[in-house]
Amino acid sequence: MSFFTRPELENRQFKQASGSTLTLSGTTNFLGTLQSKGIEINADDTVAFADTAHTYILTYDRTDQTIKLDFVTGGTSGEPVLPDFGPTVTTVGGIPSSSVVAGKTSLELWHDALYPTLYPSFVNPSNGFTFDAASLYEVGSTININFAATFSRGAINPQYTAASPFRSGPANTYNFTGTGLVSTPFTSSPLAPAPSVVGYVVLLGTNTWTGSVSYDAGVQPKDSVGNNFSSPLAAGTTGSIARSFTGIHPFFYGKVTAPGAPGAGRPVANQALINSGNKVANISTGTITVTFSAGTDDYIWFAIPSTSTSKTVWYVNALNNGSIGGAVTPAGNLFPAFDTVSINSPTALWAGVNYKIYIANYQSATTGSMELRNS
Repeated sequence: MSFFTRPELENRQFKQASGSTLTLSGTTNFLGTLQSKGIEINADDTVAFADTAHTYILTYDRTDQTIKLDFVTGGTSGEPVLPDFGPTVTTVGGIPSSSVVAGKTSLELWHDALYPTLYPSFVNPSNGFTFDAASLYEVGSTININFAATFSRGAINPQYTAASPFRSGPANTYNFTGTGLVSTPFTSSPLAPAPSVVGYVVLLGTNTWTGSVSYDAGVQPKDSVGNNFSSPLAAGTTGSIARSFTGIHPFFYGKVTAPGAPGAGRPVANQALINSGNKVANISTGTITVTFSAGTDDYIWFAIPSTSTSKTVWYVNALNNGSIGGAVTPAGNLFPAFDTVSINSPTALWAGVNYKIYIANYQSATTGSMELRNS
């Protein structure tokens, strides 16, 4: 049923047959009170049109039992949202204290509390670089050295939806420095380089090689809901790892048998004495310990490179010790002042190295080991 009327309809009632349909066309404005089954419907637009910061819909207010406009800013499903009560004062589930929740719907709050957004942690890429060399070698020794280089791309943990669980891209170059090693571009082989240096001649002092790895850029990390988190790791190079050993000149020691009066037949500090002794390929800058195993007719001696600290005390125990230095005389200290002699390696590894040679003033039996100290 439809009708057309021009007059103002005020305090009028219209009746229609049950089951029929009343169709209103055009614009119908109710200035009074509109009710449906006793419930007032109030669509007063005075506030709604003036407030451009919110979106309004008709909602049922249980307090005054009316259907009226209320704002729903932030809600996309028509559900009312929280007004601004200020930051939260306590942590609730995944919503930390001091969070701003104004404009969120109750569904969004439940989601944030029960299913908070989680973020991955990162492990930066790293490399390994090792070799099988000892810590000390005699200068001039010829050795073979095996190296091993490794690379870890790090991690994005958890991965979530990132394209890769690794923080960096693949390695592109293994970088080496040191005699006999060259940088190695990385290929599709899954094996990292394991270079070797064959026939290396040990130098005096520190012998060093280094290794690092250059890598490609990593992927974009993601959080637990699929949003970008932080930034991809840029292409770069790991820190350099150094591996080294020390090349040293050895020290020597020995004994010379010369029966007779104290001081008689005392050995001479020369190359022949060194050749007859025992070699120890170790550092002699500090205390050295030797076992002479000398008898009553033996002169004991030792020799250290001139670059090593001079020895001033010999020590067996608290009752058996003494000073080193002084004149060459049977009445003097066990060891007088040293003689400096240019020495060649008995095995032709080096030549022309000055040594401090200490030779006992008199024959002396020894028991156990003897420490030769700087002070």
